[in-house]
Amino acid sequence: MRLRGMLCCLVGLFLVAPVCASDDDVAEMKRVLNITLQKLAELETWKAQHTFFDSGDTAWVMRSSSLIQMIALPGMALFYGGTAQASNVLSTVFQTFFICCLSSVLWFTVGYSLSFSRGSPVIGGADRFWLIGPVEKNNRISPITKNELGPSIPESIFEVYQLGFATVAATIVCASFAERMRFRSLIAFIVPWHLVVYCFVAHSVWAPDGFLFQAGVLDFAGGGVVHICSGFSALAIAVVLHQLTPPTPGAPAPNDPKPPGAPGANPYHPHPSVAAAAL
Repeated sequence: MRLRGMLCCLVGLFLVAPVCASDDDVAEMKRVLNITLQKLAELETWKAQHTFFDSGDTAWVMRSSSLIQMIALPGMALFYGGTAQASNVLSTVFQTFFICCLSSVLWFTVGYSLSFSRGSPVIGGADRFWLIGPVEKNNRISPITKNELGPSIPESIFEVYQLGFATVAATIVCASFAERMRFRSLIAFIVPWHLVVYCFVAHSVWAPDGFLFQAGVLDFAGGGVVHICSGFSALAIAVVLHQLTPPTPGAPAPNDPKPPGAPGANPYHPHPSVAAAAL
């Protein structure tokens, strides 16, 4: 806008100058006008070659990413804790948050590259390992880089947004082995599951060179990548693990000292399943 304003002033002076200026002054103003037009042309060329993002899209995606991390994950931790026995609530909640942290580390190191960089039809390449990629390619993520799936927002924001899907998918699987898996076994399961299963499905469905994407599969909200993938994974691990000992018939719920309606029970005390469903 400043250059355009200066250009208008120079044009105005150029039109008025012949009346009250000498030939040397007119020649100087012509030279300045030509330089200004050249700078404007260079500015337009520079803008066409560099990336500019939409502020509204960037703000919306940042807000969505923060809501996923601050609301969905604590809600799922409390959900699983509410369905577990009272003695296992703390361990179940801690497992959920640890899975979130572990998935975040895996995502920023190798998971994002395996999911959204160019590679094979089933898995991505190494262009974004550790957010840098191979040194000889100098393909470091910067504030002006962008992903082809989100051209109107910075790639760093796109990566954080996709992190929410990766962590939620991993925590959904946690429901199948709550109270039934040791902590060491949990770590040994989540690491290969994230790298082999989730990244494979995410690249196949969302990446432009994925075979499911090229086949016409559309997944706008993670129904296939997150819920179907984690749901079948949870079903498979639930089948492999042993069955919990069924409770004694007529015994109260683990988190409820007395069944609803029993003498002495609080009529306003919600049943654990109702509280979990509300979460």
